[in-house]
Amino acid sequence: MKVEDFDFLATLLKERSGLVLTRDKAYLLETRLMPVARQRNLKGLEELVDSLRIDRDEELENLVTEAMTTNESLFFRDTKPFDQFRDLVLPKLMQNRAGMYTQFEVQRGLPITYLVKYFKQVGDKWQIDEKIRQMVTYKDFNLLKSPAPLGQFDVVFCRNVLIYFDQPTKAAVLQNVAQQMPQDGILYLGGAETVLGVTDKFQPIQGYRGMYMLSGGEPALVAAE
Repeated sequence: MKVEDFDFLATLLKERSGLVLTRDKAYLLETRLMPVARQRNLKGLEELVDSLRIDRDEELENLVTEAMTTNESLFFRDTKPFDQFRDLVLPKLMQNRAGMYTQFEVQRGLPITYLVKYFKQVGDKWQIDEKIRQMVTYKDFNLLKSPAPLGQFDVVFCRNVLIYFDQPTKAAVLQNVAQQMPQDGILYLGGAETVLGVTDKFQPIQGYRGMYMLSGGEPALVAAE
């Protein structure tokens, strides 16, 4: 791959997703983008890059971005944060607010008891119960943009996302998240992620790995016995 083609794709991906690619990862571009090129009847990555440069095709840019980002996980990949959310965070939030909050997961590894209780079979697929679907809102959102239009969030799960960003992008994302949280809000990051050395907007909650509160805030936790 030409250096200028790699630089073009790396810049495009950084702008659209925050993903940082170094030149030693050129093989990833070739592996993941060749199917996109074939889908568009292009001979290879050189023609793909030319098409992106000339046409600024939004659909093609989306295909490239989706191909290069990780969009898959596992059912209850790491249960501890969700156990803490259920046992520590929700009780306090429910005490401080008049509403009820529901948490569910749609990831691989779903226990059979959950499947039977919360899903129904439609043909050869399973669909989550209508009552639960009415409680949940899904929205596409780019973390590089301001989340202000989304409103305030008591709890934010932003796990295993920041690891793909460089330091300035991590700081900007966390700054945006902090602006949308109340003083007793909770932020969850992945096990390999931290706010230390990135931002002063959040601080770790002692004794609970991966849980963070706003600096100077009061975490929505009950004392652990």
